[in-house]
Formats: sequence, structure tokens, C-alpha cells
Amino acid sequence: MIIKLSDHLDILLQQGEFVIKNFSRFFFMRFTMKKIKFIPLLLICLLFMKCASSPKLTAMIPQQITVFKSSGKTLMVEKILGGKETSQWSGSKINATDFRLALIESLKKHNIFSSLISDGIADYILSATIASQDQPLMGFNMTTNLIVAYVIKKTDTGEEIYNKKILSSYTATVGEAFVGVTRLRIANEGAARENIKLFLQDISKMQF
Repeated sequence: MIIKLSDHLDILLQQGEFVIKNFSRFFFMRFTMKKIKFIPLLLICLLFMKCASSPKLTAMIPQQITVFKSSGKTLMVEKILGGKETSQWSGSKINATDFRLALIESLKKHNIFSSLISDGIADYILSATIASQDQPLMGFNMTTNLIVAYVIKKTDTGEEIYNKKILSSYTATVGEAFVGVTRLRIANEGAARENIKLFLQDISKMQF
């Protein structure tokens, strides 16, 4: 049987078209399968990727402390210095405003002084500076180390009767929160709560 050159070319073209179609289908399927494999991972990332949040005020207030003695004097809490603002890049941070509110509420709750003065003249003035807060960006167990410098002065003379830096730490585990940003926030809350607790217990030993 004689096959014309044109017929031979037609056969080659048909075979080439078949190969190209099947290769394209095969490549598309493989590429699609690879994308499908990444879908669960993507969903997990989206599920656990949340925005960083600042420590909650109520979680920074120590609920139970040992108060050695209370003072009949009054106290004013000045503006707190230092601290950092929470952001999506740096994560959860302890800011000065929230820490001051937690400190005031803690002083009220545990009756270290007879009353807190917000407007007027108090017997003593408390100032504080958040000197440092050290925390990890990620990890299973996240530990925040917090240093706060506290100063108490007599209002009438300006004499310093208390000047200390207090270091506190708190480790938040996976058992407390599976999501990393939540775990970091809890570590910050715990460090702030423990710092305030140590401060209140320390000054309750003093004679005002």
C-alpha cells in the first residue's frame, strides 16, 4: 500500500495533537492537585491567623494578694511613662495607659491606701515607668519579662520614700491558648498582673 506524503503528514499532525492534548491535561491535573494539597494548609493558616490584641485591663489586676497592712493616707497616681503600643508587626504590647488603669484599680481593690485622689492634693504621689518588656515573637511557650520602676514621694516635701524596679515574668502555654497571638497577650497580662502584685505586697509592708 502506497501512502502519500500528505497523508503521512496528516497522521503525524493528528498524533502530535493527541500528545499535546494529553500532556496539557496531565500537566493541568498535576498542577491542580498540587494546589489542592495546599488548601488545607492555607485554611489552617487563615483559621489561626488573628490580629494582635492589647492586654485586657481586667486580666492585669491581681485578684488575691497578701496585704500586710493598709495606710490611712491618700495617694495620687501620676501618668505612667514608657510602654509600647500593640501593632500587627510587633504583636501584643503593654501600653502605659492601660497599665496605669490596672494599677489604679488594683490599689482600689486591695485598699492599700484610704483613697485615691484624681483631682486635688494627696498625701503621696506615685509615679511609674515601664522600663522594659521582653517577649518572644513566636513559640509554644511564650514568656514575657517586665520591669517597672516605681517611685513614691511625699507631696508636701517631695521626699522619696520608695524607689524600686520590680521584675516579673509570666509564661503562657499552649494549654492556655492554642493561637500564638492570644498566647502572647496572656503572657503580657500575666507579667503585668504579677508586677502589680509584687509592688502592692511590697508597699503594704511600709509605714506610711
